[in-house]
Amino acid sequence: MIVIAKIMKVNYSGENNITTMKNSSLKETEDCILLIHENYKIIFTKKDAGNFSFQQPFIDENLTTNSRKKFFEKFEIPSKNVYNPILEHGSKYFLADKPLNIDACYKNSQIGIGDAVLVLKPDLYGMITFADCIPLALLNRKANICAAIHLGWKGVIDLAILKMISAWNKIYDVSNVDWEAIIGPSIFANNFEVQSDFIENLNKSNRSMTKFLINIENKYYFNNRVALSTTLQDIGIYSCFQLDIDTFSDSRFSSYRKEKPYNMTQALLVTMIK
Repeated sequence: MIVIAKIMKVNYSGENNITTMKNSSLKETEDCILLIHENYKIIFTKKDAGNFSFQQPFIDENLTTNSRKKFFEKFEIPSKNVYNPILEHGSKYFLADKPLNIDACYKNSQIGIGDAVLVLKPDLYGMITFADCIPLALLNRKANICAAIHLGWKGVIDLAILKMISAWNKIYDVSNVDWEAIIGPSIFANNFEVQSDFIENLNKSNRSMTKFLINIENKYYFNNRVALSTTLQDIGIYSCFQLDIDTFSDSRFSSYRKEKPYNMTQALLVTMIK
């Protein structure tokens, strides 16, 4: 079962009140979860679709190429319309404004280092890959744009999402309240145990994020999802939804923490429909 939850009020333990996402259709196939919301299409691939990242050193790149080819053909995604960056856990991004002259099924299609793609034209796709990190889709109907964003714990505590949105607001004359956010499958707090070095880094980088640490029997866990959703709400993005799926415990998804170094990576693809 897939639950789409609207985050109404979040506390730091991760509990929330939920409502169903409106004006949307949700479909699950053997290889993905497909969400149509207004004129936007959001796709989260599943483990059965294969590996999507060329940054996995223990997975043959031919397997990744075949996974992408098969999936793109099945869902009629033009492979030269897919923008796929090399992830770095930062705030760099790319603009998808025209088809590329490279085929996204191959390793040389990686367009450069970045963790987000802002899509400006219909039928172009922003694609990021994920295992336990958060795949975030942002939609903006006022400007008719959308984005695929990769956020690990480093991106969340460094407030990478604020840097991206601030830049996009200035360029496209929109404000925070014009955005809608959809948080995809990622690791849940109860499976994200952290050690003393993580906590020390948190205190140095962004002390306010320590409130998302959870102490259970003298073990510490970090609630990355609630940290992100709270950040979004704090800046005025109140239309924030999430797929309540834990990549660590849900067998439909591959998890870095559970399967490393041989884990696969899923993909988030975001586009606008004509």
